[in-house]
Amino acid sequence: MAGAGITSSREILDCPICLEQYHTPRSLSCLHTFCEECLNSYISSHVVNRTNFPCPVCRASIIPPNPKSPAGTWAQTFPLNNLMVTLMDGGVETKDDICCTSCRVRDDSSVKASYWCNDCCEGHCEKCYTYHQQNKFCSKHKSALIGEATVTINASADIDEDCPRHRGKILEVYCSDHSELCCVVCFATKHRECKQIHSIDDVSEEFNMDEVCSIFTYELNNIEQELLRLLLSKKVTLTRSARR
Repeated sequence: MAGAGITSSREILDCPICLEQYHTPRSLSCLHTFCEECLNSYISSHVVNRTNFPCPVCRASIIPPNPKSPAGTWAQTFPLNNLMVTLMDGGVETKDDICCTSCRVRDDSSVKASYWCNDCCEGHCEKCYTYHQQNKFCSKHKSALIGEATVTINASADIDEDCPRHRGKILEVYCSDHSELCCVVCFATKHRECKQIHSIDDVSEEFNMDEVCSIFTYELNNIEQELLRLLLSKKVTLTRSARR
């Protein structure tokens, strides 16, 4: 599938085995993703031995996180593809549905979030919120108790982001000439002569999800092919070394 393009945002959400939208998408080490149930059925009928199985798409040998466990449990041990989950959900959650992102990524657990970080667009439980605030890169992020919110929290909602060049100023416009987000000071001092200046709201309305998915999939395929090339090169090197 090298170089294959995805022309619809719908296609990227379809499982390669059942050709339906993902249900509990699980990612393999080769970067291909499948429904947990589909992957479980595939593993049951294609286990090469007690330690690995071939990827349904690229045929790469896949070693499960815990090879010593029963093959029937392998599928659920692979990491959840949170990107696909977010795309399928449309990035929108109500305050009663939001789970802690850190807990979900770390151990695939559904811990109810108590805080919402507008800078990260992520929910945090009490424990993870404490770590989040102690992190020097996140200490100045704008967070609030989810219980205090009265509206639906949207991951694509307007977020006031501080200008990295001018303290206290908010990024408000986008310069297409330089592909930069700018605050009013940036605009007045460095972009006054630029011809293509747009408000961030206008740019976001023209955002093309299909195009982004196509570019993302193309780049992902390139990364996949490069990883396979490096793996093959390493195997050849090891084989030559063994013969000496």
